[in-house]
Amino acid sequence: KGAPARAASGGEDTLTLDLDAKGMLAALKVRLSAVLPSLALPTGGVRGLAARLDADLNLPVAAPHPAGNAQPAEPLAPPLSGRGSLNISAADALGAPLAVDAHWRLEQRGERGEERRDARVDLTRAEGVGLRGLASLAASWRDIRNARDAATAPVLSGPTLSGPTLSGTADLAVADWSALSRAAGTALSGGEARLRVRLGDGNPLPALAAAGGAATPLHAEATADRLSIGGAATLGTLSLTLDMQDMRDIWGGATPRVAARLRTGPGTAAGLAWDAANATLDMDAATQTLRLDTLHLSDTDHGARVNLTRPADIQLVDGVRVDGLHLALAATPPEAPATRRDGRNERPAASAYTTSSGSSGSSGSSGSSGSTGATGALDISLDLHGDDDARNVMLDAALTGVPLRVLRLAADLPLPEGRISGSASLRGQGNSGSGQFRLEAEDVAYPDPGQ
Repeated sequence: KGAPARAASGGEDTLTLDLDAKGMLAALKVRLSAVLPSLALPTGGVRGLAARLDADLNLPVAAPHPAGNAQPAEPLAPPLSGRGSLNISAADALGAPLAVDAHWRLEQRGERGEERRDARVDLTRAEGVGLRGLASLAASWRDIRNARDAATAPVLSGPTLSGPTLSGTADLAVADWSALSRAAGTALSGGEARLRVRLGDGNPLPALAAAGGAATPLHAEATADRLSIGGAATLGTLSLTLDMQDMRDIWGGATPRVAARLRTGPGTAAGLAWDAANATLDMDAATQTLRLDTLHLSDTDHGARVNLTRPADIQLVDGVRVDGLHLALAATPPEAPATRRDGRNERPAASAYTTSSGSSGSSGSSGSSGSTGATGALDISLDLHGDDDARNVMLDAALTGVPLRVLRLAADLPLPEGRISGSASLRGQGNSGSGQFRLEAEDVAYPDPGQ
């Protein structure tokens, strides 16, 4: 048993270690305890840190070389294996708990020269930065350094691994929005919120693939009943999913590809308000390109809708470039007043709107006054690149027959009915620029004060 080892600095920075080891190498029991009164981290201070690692290890032990025999002896003990637990507890600067309780195991089996190794970690408690939940992770890999035919493959100078093949799950819930806000560096609040992650097939021990390993897909889903992000966005409901084809691309040097899907209920962000929204996005890290596949915003109260008509690429190399973002902007006119009865026949009431020329118009006259509504288009091309001192800007935008009612997504104002068309062309570099703008309106109808 080792005596406690203390750091030389003393005081609040003193780290106390206690190591207890018993048994032979072939069957070794180890307990390592650590205590640290305070610890400074980039996300904030931690105090009262205590950790304990318990391990039962079986280490391979080779027999001594027989006299005159140059060949190595076979191991006397089973291959490397072990199991144990890890417990960590602490608190942040404001007393919020930080805790991890985990069980782990490591096994090695298989023919010599092609041993398979399995590792698994189960987190029965994970709590910190406002989150609480469970998780498990399993990995399998194989050492195939002696598994190749020397006649068909070069001599291997070191171990060659197949895999690792990974699998696991995690389920985390927000337990303390204040603690999560401190960790995120921005004000967050909301209702019930969860994060679920599935790695690989989610099985306790993944099936080991052939040399080179198997793809390890990643699926993550975040949901919230209600979410407020500082003063930037407020969402009634949220569902965000991320899918990666192969998690190993992150550390394997390959190009990771990620697909994302976002759904929300009523919300506000970037000056817009809606009652339903969804979008899908693909990311190619190699070309630093985001592909916006679908986008939809709608507001039933104002009868306004925005839809992406075709996928759009957003390039993020040395700036932002959007080439051909095409949106359809639609609006449904207000319903006409209820029909009146004269005892024998029904007839519709007069329209509650008058046209800009002052004459009374029916709800089916033209433009956005039609009962089927109106749809316009917005086309945008944007190129913004360079550094702050030499920023190059190119913007081209065109509006075609856009219903004025759609603008109520951005401003809840008593706007008239009608349509607008126009264009904008802007070029600039650094602090100078020039542009041309055009805007026109048609079929404008104001509410009739007599109705």
